[in-house]
Amino acid sequence: MPVIFAKKTFSQKSHMERHQLIHSGQRPYVCEKHSLKSLTYIITSLYIVANVHMPVMFVKKTFSLKSNMQTHQLIHSGQRLYACNVCKKTFSCKSHVKSHQLVHSGQRSYACNVCEKTFSHKSNMKKHQLIHSG
Repeated sequence: MPVIFAKKTFSQKSHMERHQLIHSGQRPYVCEKHSLKSLTYIITSLYIVANVHMPVMFVKKTFSLKSNMQTHQLIHSGQRLYACNVCKKTFSCKSHVKSHQLVHSGQRSYACNVCEKTFSHKSNMKKHQLIHSG
């Protein structure tokens, strides 16, 4: 019997089954741009992780839902359908616009526990904290 993770209702059984993939750990959808099959992309692309260049071949992107993979693939298509209503900067994902807009709001919810410098994004705080660890 599966464990219930969330109190969520669905109008159709197929919607519930699709949602349950998120909790199953199954990630059957792979972005081909991040697979070893795309050698040109691997050779020409780099990710920057904490100021260290890491070849893309070490970053495998998998998704439990096909729709999430399709949303991710907008990054590779160059399509930037969503714009910030303040500065007009464009993004491939709506959630990236919402995250970006924190910059304009002045909201800085994350504070370094060493120097108390504040950040609008948790990831920026985590990167900053590396300076304190030597």
